[in-house]
Amino acid sequence: MRGAWHNLQARAAALPAALDGILVQHMVQAGVELLVSAFRDPDFGVMLSLGAGGTLTELRDDIVLVPAPASPATVAHALRRLRVMRKASDGLDHLLDFACRFSALAAAAPWQRFVLEMNPVKWTAEEARAIDGLLIIEEP
Repeated sequence: MRGAWHNLQARAAALPAALDGILVQHMVQAGVELLVSAFRDPDFGVMLSLGAGGTLTELRDDIVLVPAPASPATVAHALRRLRVMRKASDGLDHLLDFACRFSALAAAAPWQRFVLEMNPVKWTAEEARAIDGLLIIEEP
């Protein structure tokens, strides 16, 4: 790790680019990869998007939209509509909790134009964990 850190520092100095630090995360191997995102639509308000995540996001047309904030029943119904979820059943409570809390957070966002995306969210029988995220705020 120290060697990699020193290599990154040397490369940043040579560019020159600011390197304030690095983030080391636990690698999550197992799990179904899902997309959980939200955006504010000018006509429909904040929408929650659920779908195939990771590398499958762009390859599969497997996304469902529901208004946010979404109830557990709404999220469960939306998830059942996804092809990526057809073989999955264990630990659904973790995913429902994650998606519902995410949709409540997004519904409370103060920005008129934004996209908040977690991709992938790794879901197993034990947990639902966001691996990567992105927030884009656009000026009106």
